[in-house]
Amino acid sequence: MSATIRVHDTEATVSDGIWSSDDPELAELLQATQAELVGYDPDPDYSYAVMAAEVLGGEVIQHDPPPGQPGAIE
Repeated sequence: MSATIRVHDTEATVSDGIWSSDDPELAELLQATQAELVGYDPDPDYSYAVMAAEVLGGEVIQHDPPPGQPGAIE
């Protein structure tokens, strides 16, 4: 699972809760300010990306959803 955001022409990707970017200051800011999720979240990377994009005025531009869970209703 992973998700990528774009903020002011700079992209950052979160994968397994770890942010990376060509702009190390942005990645560090995102990692330092990442909120802790409460309760079960089947796709935490997407949730982190949505929260970061909302706060920084960016947008989610790519998302790899988790594979379906056996027995899940789709």
